[in-house]
Amino acid sequence: MALSEAQEKFCANIVRGMTQKDAYMDAFAGASAGSAGVQASKLMRRPEIIARVGELRTVVRDNTDTTVKTIIDELEDARQVAKKENSPNMMMKASLLKARILGFVGDDNQLGAGLSVSSVNVNFGNDMAGLKQLRDAIIDDE
Repeated sequence: MALSEAQEKFCANIVRGMTQKDAYMDAFAGASAGSAGVQASKLMRRPEIIARVGELRTVVRDNTDTTVKTIIDELEDARQVAKKENSPNMMMKASLLKARILGFVGDDNQLGAGLSVSSVNVNFGNDMAGLKQLRDAIIDDE
């Protein structure tokens, strides 16, 4: 089934790093803030939406030199900068992102045994090369 223009925009917004709610509100003009989160969640469970988001992420990955290894390396660089700058909060955020990428922490923030961690939101903008922006943000956040 072909996606509507709004659904396609929603998928692109998700791949760009927007929250589901923001992606929905941007894609579906007139959506209320109160219902956007619920509607976005429903949309994200649809197989055709899941498939399209996956396709778009593959395109982004294929068109960059970014790999899991480069992301992990850049996060470790950012963590080391935060360590030198004595910023434990930024160190934790970089470590948590690494843990998520490596599968130690799920999207539900569960570490196992009932432990959970707070959410870390990083917006990479319109491309995956934004990890360097994360490192700069860590430095600027001090």
